[in-house]
Amino acid sequence: DWSTNPLVALWFAVRDTPSKSENGSLVDGVVWVFESMRSYHIEEKVHPFEIESIKVFSPAHSSKRIVAQSGWFTCHNLVDGKFFPLENNSIYQKQISKIIIASEAFSRLKNELDLFGISYRTLFPDLVGVCTHIGWKHLSELEHSRQFYEFQFR
Repeated sequence: DWSTNPLVALWFAVRDTPSKSENGSLVDGVVWVFESMRSYHIEEKVHPFEIESIKVFSPAHSSKRIVAQSGWFTCHNLVDGKFFPLENNSIYQKQISKIIIASEAFSRLKNELDLFGISYRTLFPDLVGVCTHIGWKHLSELEHSRQFYEFQFR
């Protein structure tokens, strides 16, 4: 999955609480930037395991989520029966770059993205998205209030 909106890509990189690595440190997020020179609008039905090279395409906007997320997709061919990452493909290596997002910034960035209208509510425009957003918003506010209360009365 890809997005033509960099704020949407950033939101997906920071939406979850950072996980911990095997040594216990928090895992940073990543935003991949792909400057595709060609896009394909796949019109005929092609079996995804039969393509011979990576295809970049804009899907039909049949889903509110695809529209809200400015979604694009890459369909990858298998090399020796295995997925071949885009960043390892010599054809695309000059068109792709990796941006590391520090795990310590996840919470702050998610709050700032919400101010710009990038949230569960807008990226998942259905009842699940609205409910998840409300839960995140109120639990976040309760957590901040609890931390403030504990700080004030220690």
